Amino acid sequence: MSGPLGSTLARRFPNTPSSNAAPVAAAGNLGVIYLSLSKEPPPGRTVAVNVGRKPRGIECIGLGKSDKGFRLQGGERLLFNSTNWNQPAMAVIQLDPQLTRDTAVTFLTSSGNIPLAWSITLFFVAALFLGFSCWHSVMLPRPATDGPVLTHHSLVGEFFATLGSFFQKPGVVMALAFILLYRFDEAQLVKVISPFLIDTRAVGGLGLTTSQVGVAYGTFGILSLTCGGLLGGFAAAKYGLKRMLPIMVASMYLPKLAFVFLSWTQPGNFLITCGAVAAEQFGYGFGFTAFMLYMLLFADGPHKTAHFAICTGFMALGMMIPGMWSGWVADLVGYRHFFVWVICSAVPGLTIALLLNRTVDPEFGKKTNR
Repeated sequence: MSGPLGSTLARRFPNTPSSNAAPVAAAGNLGVIYLSLSKEPPPGRTVAVNVGRKPRGIECIGLGKSDKGFRLQGGERLLFNSTNWNQPAMAVIQLDPQLTRDTAVTFLTSSGNIPLAWSITLFFVAALFLGFSCWHSVMLPRPATDGPVLTHHSLVGEFFATLGSFFQKPGVVMALAFILLYRFDEAQLVKVISPFLIDTRAVGGLGLTTSQVGVAYGTFGILSLTCGGLLGGFAAAKYGLKRMLPIMVASMYLPKLAFVFLSWTQPGNFLITCGAVAAEQFGYGFGFTAFMLYMLLFADGPHKTAHFAICTGFMALGMMIPGMWSGWVADLVGYRHFFVWVICSAVPGLTIALLLNRTVDPEFGKKTNR
């Protein structure tokens, strides 16, 4: 299928380069810096050296623009080992021919123990989740109805009985369709966002640096996602799932228009990109609350814990399968057409969500004072 389908997509939606992003000239006004290590690295170890312009002011946190008078054309990442440590590697710097005054820039080289850095990061994350586990063990409520539900004497029989009871629940087909398709668009979008932000403007991307992507998606995006999730929880607790589901569905899908805007305009202002990413993540966090609440509603019953676990398994499947072809489609049609397709692919999930809303109890999700 991929051959004929790929040819059809490439023919009907050609991946044309952006007209407002002319490539930088690769010849003229070039300077070469030669670099080598001061001592030989241990045998079998590769030392990665990153070369980059020294940030100034708010550039230190990824904001602002670098001096366009100097551009690092090659040699951003250099690799040395015991065989080439004393051989010069080259970093190529290009000067803007429009410069009319004296100016200066400082380039820095940085390196370190990459395995140790990753080890520290992962140990920190492990300690953080251990702390969360201890906190939850103390703070989570323990209702009187929370206990084992046994219908068979053997573990295997209990497993298949629980699994079978899940597929015998009323409305299971529509529920599974909702779980698999509610994030159909997001599953495709999330795989392509990082390449889109990093790719050069000449091929349709935004040309951000890795640090800028970290600020846009890892700082503004995460904060907006958290705020959207908290607001969604408060809204659902006050008004209930039935009343909030259409609003949350709209907030899940409409902010993705931000990436259509970014791909067609390719703004040079980094703050505009951060704002668009923040808007999309806020809407996703707000809309995801409805998804979790519906899974809780559908899993309710004698085996609610096991049934909710099965729902989360199908939720992961709904994110995995669309992500398998998202990069392929983006390469064929380009970022502009891809993000338009992402918006269109939200229609099935939107339709099923609105159909299911008729069956939701108006009081479900509301906070009750006891």
